[in-house]
Amino acid sequence: KNGYRRWELNVSELNNTELTFKTGVPKLYNVFTAAYNFNIVDKPLFGFGYGLGTARNLGKCLALNLDLVTTTYLPQSQSFESIDYWSQQFQINAGFEAKLGKRLAVFAGPTLNLYHTFDESLNFSKYKLFIAQREVNWNSQSANLYSWVGFKAGIRLCNKV
Repeated sequence: KNGYRRWELNVSELNNTELTFKTGVPKLYNVFTAAYNFNIVDKPLFGFGYGLGTARNLGKCLALNLDLVTTTYLPQSQSFESIDYWSQQFQINAGFEAKLGKRLAVFAGPTLNLYHTFDESLNFSKYKLFIAQREVNWNSQSANLYSWVGFKAGIRLCNKV
């Protein structure tokens, strides 16, 4: 009854549509997420992920969320049968929430991203806050590991508190 629940619809530099559900208690909650990019070139097709987070109130109408989420993506150039070539993103994000009412809030914040992929068609070096690209060997196959600082922003439906 008095737990922590949030439905989020948001965007990021990697995904133009993300739907996230957070449930638990403010000190530690689960994060379930799904992303879809509507066949945009240089972006993965869709992804689904899981993570953990914590929330702190910064005042009556402000809060801070810290989340650690891993998301698995199907690249545009692969099929569902090619599970060996799915990509993996690890993300840490800090989101500042501003309540607009009892059950509605907006949020935005920076993210730190690591993205592991076998897909040669994806290239994240065009991102403004791109950090590095490394070629790594994964199970005797060559893969790329990208890192960058990004953003996440959106709208939240909150449970009654």
